[in-house]
Amino acid sequence: MILKRKIVPVMFILAGFAAVTAEAQQRVVLQSEGDITTFATANSFRDAYDAASDGDTIYLPGIEFSSPSPFDKRLVVFGAGHHPDATEATGQTIVNGLSLGSGAAGSHFEGFRVNGNVNFASNTRIDDLTLKRLRITGYISITGTDPENISENITIQECVLGNINCQNTKNLKIFNSFLNGRVENLSNNGWVTNSVIISSFGNFQNVYQSSIENNIVITTSTHSAYQGVRNSSGNNFSNNVFSKDPTALEDNTWVNNHVDVDPEDLFVNYSRPFSYDADYNLVNPGAYQGTTGNEVGLYGGLSPAKPTAIPVVPHINEHTIATSVNEQGEIEVSISVEAQEN
Repeated sequence: MILKRKIVPVMFILAGFAAVTAEAQQRVVLQSEGDITTFATANSFRDAYDAASDGDTIYLPGIEFSSPSPFDKRLVVFGAGHHPDATEATGQTIVNGLSLGSGAAGSHFEGFRVNGNVNFASNTRIDDLTLKRLRITGYISITGTDPENISENITIQECVLGNINCQNTKNLKIFNSFLNGRVENLSNNGWVTNSVIISSFGNFQNVYQSSIENNIVITTSTHSAYQGVRNSSGNNFSNNVFSKDPTALEDNTWVNNHVDVDPEDLFVNYSRPFSYDADYNLVNPGAYQGTTGNEVGLYGGLSPAKPTAIPVVPHINEHTIATSVNEQGEIEVSISVEAQEN
């Protein structure tokens, strides 16, 4: 997919990303019904959160923050990104852990690194939540056994994470993501597509009545019980590429899957676990076509992953500030801004 690069005037950069001094770049910005408020305290993320109302948007600059705990409001939170190549000018946005309460239903989190885990409050219904272009160093945990409080319509898009426990979900979607771990306890019409899942302990475990399509499934264990799919039934596995052969599990439907494929031969530059320096494009994408008519893996499907995972808001990718003023007492500033289409 060809990305369109947009260079826009500084005045259009949202939420303080146009700031060119070190002090201003540390500010957290709250946008509420057209009003802009900035916070530059030691706990600026929490202060912005406390001041926010449902439906507001918070913009985080490229520094490290403690997260409000629990996160219990319906907000949109944008960071400056997590990929090293895309955050040289801004720095990475880092949030230390993310614990979600019922009030977070409908929230959208995008463009930052989560140091630690994303935890949903147990037996708590948190619907319509999106995690997009996040680097989660730990796992996602959605647990519970209460049938009256099942979280519905959770979307995990273009993320890098460890394990995900989907025990208390319905209609959960994972697409174009990289998992250094397994998908477990997925059921109730779950959907995993165009992702790379690397695990030594069963890539899919306790998965039922779900669709698994266009993925690259790499099993590092040599144990016969851990061949990619374990303790799972009633699923549709279509157009996946497996490093082992899990198709002996006859209680699933298997259509157009490739088995016993060596990942070293599959990717341009393969690395496990995930590495920013690797290249997970396919050497021969035409040989592994998905259900959507393009390649399997991260860069296929209906919404191919963006290589540097920058968020959809205007993003500073380069800035230069002169070291001295000119004869008119002005200082020259040059800023280049890029925005994703979606």
